Amino acid sequence: MSYKPNESRIQSLYAVKRGFHTGIFCTWDECKKEIENFEDAIYKRVLTYDEAYAFLNSNTVFSYNNNNDVDSVKSNARTNDDMAIEEYVKNSLKNGRLLAFVDGSYDIVRKWYGSGALIIAPTFEIIEITYSANYEQFLKSRNIAGEVFAALIALKWAKDNRFDKISILYDYLGVCNWIDEKWRTEVPVSIKYVKTYQEKYNDLDLNFYKIKAHSNNKYNDIADQLAKMSLSGNFGKPLFELPGYSNKQINYKIHELPEFNPEN
Repeated sequence: MSYKPNESRIQSLYAVKRGFHTGIFCTWDECKKEIENFEDAIYKRVLTYDEAYAFLNSNTVFSYNNNNDVDSVKSNARTNDDMAIEEYVKNSLKNGRLLAFVDGSYDIVRKWYGSGALIIAPTFEIIEITYSANYEQFLKSRNIAGEVFAALIALKWAKDNRFDKISILYDYLGVCNWIDEKWRTEVPVSIKYVKTYQEKYNDLDLNFYKIKAHSNNKYNDIADQLAKMSLSGNFGKPLFELPGYSNKQINYKIHELPEFNPEN
């Protein structure tokens, strides 16, 4: 169910789809901090929370143009990065490897983080997973918390469904670097992420694949939409289809994944 504060006192809201932090902001000054000097920022000024959530969950792509409106629609032209990812997807599935595209989001008004995972299985299945939570210990990490828990959700699904090979495709470096011990685990979300991985999923054959941030990759954009959907509660039919693949959406509530509670 969507959270809708009293809108009668609100003149404008600002929905940030891509920025230093994503989510819904109540003032232009708050929004501007998240998009100014951020390459390819995406945001829109709206009047209601329903409009904001609809924009955050949409496929439409806009860019920042130094005022408080929306600039022109960006091109969705295929790039060399896209072709490399398609080749990686094709080869991984052929070799029996599960693929999980992950992303996170944050609602600054409600103070909840959200996770989205698009899973493509070599068994011709597509699984779209959402999860959101508001554990206080992780709130400072905002959308980063959402992305690392999206990775854990993908690992959980792989193990629960007896897949032993998985690749996680991500755009935030910490998803890989904390697990690979390239970065120190100094904040609560990174400590929980690595601890859960080591205790539950260390036996999986895990690969990482970095996707360039804000590259309009179709798979990563779906993961981003799922993360935002987890916060809006506007669940509907699955977002992604491939010929010959079944499709299912799983929407986890906070109490359904107690292993992500910081006290556990």
